[in-house]
Amino acid sequence: MLRRFLKALAAVLAGAAIYWVLRPHLPVAAQHQIFHEDLGLLIYGLISAAIYGLLYWLDRR
Repeated sequence: MLRRFLKALAAVLAGAAIYWVLRPHLPVAAQHQIFHEDLGLLIYGLISAAIYGLLYWLDRR
């Protein structure tokens, strides 16, 4: 259970870092505005989910 939590934490932190590096290059509509559900939040979530999937796949190998 701790291992799964650490993978999820790593995915969220890495996803946040990647999103904030990409954010200035995204169109305004794709930039997350605080306290709003928007396209930027979706992009951040997809990046984090992709990283979690990658970590899961690497752990299963």
